[in-house]
Amino acid sequence: MNIQKTNQAAQSQGLKLLVYGQAGAGKTRLCATVPDRSRAIILSAEAGLLSLRDYELDYVAINSLTDLQQAYLWLRENVDRYDWVCIDSASEIAEVCLSEEKKASSDGRRAYGEMADKMFGAFRAFRDLPCNVYFSAKMGRVEDDGRQVYGPSFPGKQLEQGISYLFDEVMVLHAVR
Repeated sequence: MNIQKTNQAAQSQGLKLLVYGQAGAGKTRLCATVPDRSRAIILSAEAGLLSLRDYELDYVAINSLTDLQQAYLWLRENVDRYDWVCIDSASEIAEVCLSEEKKASSDGRRAYGEMADKMFGAFRAFRDLPCNVYFSAKMGRVEDDGRQVYGPSFPGKQLEQGISYLFDEVMVLHAVR
């Protein structure tokens, strides 16, 4: 049996963070707040990087599940180049995946199930990279024990209800206007 120290495990694995919020709250901009921007990369599934125009950060456009898989494989081999991997946004990536699954299957329920399985697998893979990983997500209303509460928004109940369990921290970002 290999007994280890929790503080050492936490330091070597990094922080795994999910931040959800309304459009315009600053989820994308949060990527620029890392201690060393030269050691951060953004996997951007959203068209909006305007909020980062004043910063020089590495990024990869994610337009398909294949793009996401290729980015993961590259990062797995090059993870020592980055302290932070920022996935903007996990909600958008799940929607792209669902769209691909709907094209591949005439059964809508099956498409949602396949999407959830693929997203859980992909998000776990990124979460398990030995660096800090930040996921942004849309905010939506979710049902929790019969109550309507705000939480991270994803297509399909299976993904939406289970996603929060993958992370060390789940936070809401709210902009006061």
